[in-house]
This record gives sequence, C-alpha cells and structure tokens, in this order.
Amino acid sequence: METIGLSMIIKDEPVDRLVMLIDFLRPLVSQFSIVDTGSQDYERDKPLLETAGAQVCQVDWRNDFAWARNQTLQYLSTDWVLHLDADEFVSMGLVDWLRSYDASPQTMGYLIFTRNFWGGEWGIEVDAHWHCRLFRNGHGQWYKPLHEQVALDGKHEDFTRDTIVLPKAPKDAYIIHSKPRDKIEVSAELYKQMENR
Repeated sequence: METIGLSMIIKDEPVDRLVMLIDFLRPLVSQFSIVDTGSQDYERDKPLLETAGAQVCQVDWRNDFAWARNQTLQYLSTDWVLHLDADEFVSMGLVDWLRSYDASPQTMGYLIFTRNFWGGEWGIEVDAHWHCRLFRNGHGQWYKPLHEQVALDGKHEDFTRDTIVLPKAPKDAYIIHSKPRDKIEVSAELYKQMENR
C-alpha cells in the first residue's frame, strides 16, 4: 500500500490533543509534518510533538494560509499527503477508507467531506464542505491566502473538482471539524482582517 503523510499548521493549539491525533493516526500515517505559525509555547511543545513522531518547525506568519501549508510539504516524502487542521479529527469511516482506497493512476487527489460541529451544534451540509484533503505528494500545492485550495499539477480546483483527477471520497469517510463558540469569533476576526488586507 502507498504511504500517507500528514500536513498540519498550528498556532497555540493544545499539545495533548495534537499528540492524541498523531497517536491515533500512526497505523495509517508514516510521517507527520507540523508547521507552527507563532505559538507562545513553541519551545515547550516542540519536543513533545517530536517525541510523538512529528517533524516540527516554526515560520513567521505572513497572512497567507496557502504559503504556510506549502511549508509542510518539504518534510514529507510519502506517496500521499493528508491535510488536517488542529481542530479536526477523522471519522472511523475515513480511517476504514484510507486503509483500502485504490486510486486510479489519473487520480491526483480526493475531495473529502467535512462535518462541522461548531459551538456545540452540527452545522448545515453544503457542497462547499467537500475539500481536497488527500493528494499525491509532488502533484499538489495550496493557493489563495484565505479559504485556500489545492492546485493539482498546476490546475486549480475549478478545473479538477469532481473529475477523475479530483473525485469525491465516500461521504461516510469524513473529517470532523470542531470549534467552540469563543474560537469561532477569533477565527472570524482573523478572516475579516485578512480580507480587508
């Protein structure tokens, strides 16, 4: 079976939750690349994450999510890249699918559904919640500073989405995105500042 590496960017995330995620994914994921964009406790948390098996580095935040995510790729030599955020977790359906998916040679990535659990409530389900979260290493690069997407072999998602190049994984193979109410407001303020710039 082909190998999978995890790509993640973080800032001031609970390190115990990250270590738990790494440990949970270890049977499926052979490399973990984490780029920190300015955590206050970076020097304390870095050795804990490295002990758990992650490659960790810190970069200066540039108001560009795509640029930050692309920094994770230099530390991955796996066949595929799985992208998660620090406030996300994988469903058992996704775990089962990752154990057995069989990609066509023409398939460069997969759209994976995200179920949002924000402020203690399940969010609505819309087509925009399908994102490219798994792609062939060396064939994908993030673009757009905000609400970033993955270009596959230089082609933007507008051209690859729902084609054999970027099909949908089964809907029960989803990612759970959880965010408490106080973090929703913080994220919304950051996005507003970035949009104004």
